Amino acid sequence: MTRDDVDYILETSQTETGGLKHNEIKEYGYYRTKAWILNQCDHMVAADIAALPYASAITTASSNRPCYPVRTRQAMRDTPKADPWLG
Repeated sequence: MTRDDVDYILETSQTETGGLKHNEIKEYGYYRTKAWILNQCDHMVAADIAALPYASAITTASSNRPCYPVRTRQAMRDTPKADPWLG
């Protein structure tokens, strides 16, 4: 999925008068969630180009550490494609 794909999804999953986008623009003056997500996309691409592991900026509320383990690209290639959320 490209950055443009993510941008398109974020833009087209809104209603004309409501939804996250409009609420955030009203409250913050810009679509804050979109800006944050696209920023993280940029960080993932930069890590990929540098052949470094990407560390998620998402943290758990109780521990302030990444929700997902940091994995190298090779580890991701070697890991079976099972969806961890489905068990």
